[in-house]
Amino acid sequence: MEKRFTERRGIAWIVFAAVVAASVFGIGIAKLSGVAASCEDTAGVLRDDLAMQMNAASAIASAAEQAVPDAMSLADVQEGLAAYEAADTLAEQYAAASALSSDVSLLYEEARTVLGDDKGGVLQTQYSEYLSRGNIIRQSSLPEYNEDARAVQKKLSGFPASLLAKLAGLSADVIS
Repeated sequence: MEKRFTERRGIAWIVFAAVVAASVFGIGIAKLSGVAASCEDTAGVLRDDLAMQMNAASAIASAAEQAVPDAMSLADVQEGLAAYEAADTLAEQYAAASALSSDVSLLYEEARTVLGDDKGGVLQTQYSEYLSRGNIIRQSSLPEYNEDARAVQKKLSGFPASLLAKLAGLSADVIS
């Protein structure tokens, strides 16, 4: 004889508990995803600024290839640009871009001396863009991103948020 539903309470409670757990985890992960996504807007701005700075560095390197093809600083800039392209995370991209600063300045000076590029020239314009983007990153994009990343880290650090964040693979890294 088949048992009636009321006689299968154990199974019903197990199913009920599974549905409640799935709902709680699903809603919790969805809320935490929204928190982490708020940091993505400022990360996108930082990525864009870094990309524009690296485009200017690339343009300087291209102009310098003709003027000073054997310069050590040219090889250093090209290696730095390759490291930036190979970077997987925003922090790695920022580190690669930061490491280029003195090499780009040196390369610009070497190329400018040979080319005689003065105000308003292509090389000077690209160097101005490079420096300008660096200032924007240091004074605006990076501090805003880090502020958002710290806020996300704070929200993801408590229990059960930390557990859910690990399950969902959510995080926000502060860049120093």
